[in-house]
Amino acid sequence: MSALHRLSVPYDVLAFLIGVHGMTGPQMISVQQKGLRSILAHIQSDMFPDNADLSVTHTIVDGRCYFVCFDLACHQHDTNKSSYLFIRLLNPRRAISICPEDNLSDIMQSLKECVLCLFVSTLS
Repeated sequence: MSALHRLSVPYDVLAFLIGVHGMTGPQMISVQQKGLRSILAHIQSDMFPDNADLSVTHTIVDGRCYFVCFDLACHQHDTNKSSYLFIRLLNPRRAISICPEDNLSDIMQSLKECVLCLFVSTLS
């Protein structure tokens, strides 16, 4: 198997979920390095609706990169049920744990950027 398709051994990191039904807060998730420039996040089934078609984006806040998972259809059609999972990246291939006390303002800025970007994309 080439390096482009190889997955690393899974490891756990602390991510941050902004979600519905009281699910907002730190969440332990398992991630793997996927190829040369990406990660694969193993997301628990209760973080998003069962029929969610997850999309991902990256945001950068003051030089810190975040991998953001969300249900685009839910975001576009029923924002009251939208959830966003933030994973801090050391580099494109390596996730690290979020420290909520230190990264909460970054997370809120990332959420603002995601919402604005996705809103603008729905207008075009």
